[in-house]
Amino acid sequence: MRGNAAFRRLYLAQLLSQGGDWFLIVPLLGILLELSGGPFWGALALASDTILIAVCSLLASGIVDRVDRRKMLVTCDLASAACVALAFLVRTPQTVFIALLAVGGVAAAKAFFAPVATAAVATLVPRDALLSATVISGATWAVMLVVGSSLSALVTALVGPYWCFGIDLLSFLCSATLVASLRELAGPPDTQQTARESPLRQLRTTLRSAGQDRRISALIAAKPATALGNGILAIFPALATSVFAIGPAGVGILFAARGIGALLGPLIAGRLLRPALLRVILAIAMILFASGYALFPLAVWFPLAVCCVVFAHIGGAAAASVSTYGLQSITQASDRGRVLSTDLMVQTAAIGLSQLGVVTLASLVGNSNACVVTACGVLLYVAFWWRASRPLKRFSP
Repeated sequence: MRGNAAFRRLYLAQLLSQGGDWFLIVPLLGILLELSGGPFWGALALASDTILIAVCSLLASGIVDRVDRRKMLVTCDLASAACVALAFLVRTPQTVFIALLAVGGVAAAKAFFAPVATAAVATLVPRDALLSATVISGATWAVMLVVGSSLSALVTALVGPYWCFGIDLLSFLCSATLVASLRELAGPPDTQQTARESPLRQLRTTLRSAGQDRRISALIAAKPATALGNGILAIFPALATSVFAIGPAGVGILFAARGIGALLGPLIAGRLLRPALLRVILAIAMILFASGYALFPLAVWFPLAVCCVVFAHIGGAAAASVSTYGLQSITQASDRGRVLSTDLMVQTAAIGLSQLGVVTLASLVGNSNACVVTACGVLLYVAFWWRASRPLKRFSP
């Protein structure tokens, strides 16, 4: 961070871009709950976020390795700012659908921004600093989840949710300004291999590579474990009100707790990670995530419930950062963007399906029971993943 100015600018751009996300999501969830009288529209907004990322990642996988990465990042930030502006129109029950357009537009831009920014890390730092840079970049999202969710809840309580949208819009514009100065990313990283391939062909190429190197497929398959449990976030507003009787402030606290865990997870994993331990660390991290959410709705004291969320996301973020580091370290530079796009597609598709599934399950068995059942489902997935991930026993970057 001190010695690499280009990486520092990219990091700050990610801070602004990802921090702004929570100034849209957190207040918007409260607005939708108030306007619609239930959690359905909020869950639909979260699902549209993740599902659109998954769908657009399919397109991104065929583009991110053959375009000027600096221009792509700037374009994504400007498009996100324009979509955030739509949120100002969500003011009546008849306009709640606009929230889906705002969230979905930002998600579509994020599907391109995230893999390009992640792949750029390996371009801007030397190989011996890749693990540290990956941990720092992974912590970026977590830092801004804590700051963004906490500050957005505070701003919403003090001056109203629509001020948050203005802050979000400004954050994307500032991020675009920083990224525009990254001359190191100018020009496409690969102009020959991917120039004539369609997105579907790009996906087939990536899947073929994953089939040839079972380590890639095992690392990509690690992400859905925690992604399948992330649907619990969709019922945070309902749990904060019905179980803990705290309301909108409780939602911000729970998202902040998620961010604290997501910040600590990559830092802890970075300390412990050795190639021979990669598979074991991934499994332990996934189990910690599931255990935290299994205990979360059973905690009758809200501070204890917050601790459960922290521990869950220590595991979830540790698993994500270790998986991403593994993919960055074993993929070729010309393939890295498309592999990371596919990884993002698989992860976000699982999150979107989980969000819709958890809300449906909650309507049948209640919010608390839905949380416990989902956590048990994650544990079952981990058991299957462990059997299928044996190639990672021979992992070496």
